[in-house]
Amino acid sequence: MKSIKRAFLKRYENASLEVKKKGWILVLTSVILGGLAVALTVVMILTGALVVAALTGVLFLFCAFTVFLVYRGAFFAAVNGFMVVLFAIMYSAIKFDQYIDSYETYVLAGLGLFLLLVTCMIGTKKIQPVIVTILNTAAILSVYYLDVLPAEGGIVTTLHVQNIATSLIITIGGGFVGLLILHLLSELVSQAERKTRETAERF
Repeated sequence: MKSIKRAFLKRYENASLEVKKKGWILVLTSVILGGLAVALTVVMILTGALVVAALTGVLFLFCAFTVFLVYRGAFFAAVNGFMVVLFAIMYSAIKFDQYIDSYETYVLAGLGLFLLLVTCMIGTKKIQPVIVTILNTAAILSVYYLDVLPAEGGIVTTLHVQNIATSLIITIGGGFVGLLILHLLSELVSQAERKTRETAERF
């Protein structure tokens, strides 16, 4: 495992500790998510959900491409592309499935928190969790106004209000927490780099 890690990170010798650590996390995340995508693709094909199967197949291909980008030294392109494609697949899987009800906003909120967690693990810029939060919020509102509300005759019910309000609170609250986590992780990495430099200067 260490030799594989060195092979992937050999192009990052002059990069910051944060980029090195998060580059390897991105590789591992892509490999795990790619494996899950293959399993989901098989399940969706067997159950006749061909649109979702196509999306999970695309996810596998992009996970492989992300690993390739990290290997080639294009860490920032890999991170930003990974987040955008993961969001697009997540949204499309919900938007174009055959089930339309108000609980879809909950599903999007849950998937959005997963995307936010991944963003905090691999992101290096504070703007990234902000962008993910905006995308998640737009996705929830889009599914509600384009799918759920028309399917129920345009009538806003108490359940609708509860679902969409809860989903938005979860999403926006998660965004603030994600921003804080990314800030704290960056602080920890900076402290570790500072201590490493101070130790090297002593000797």
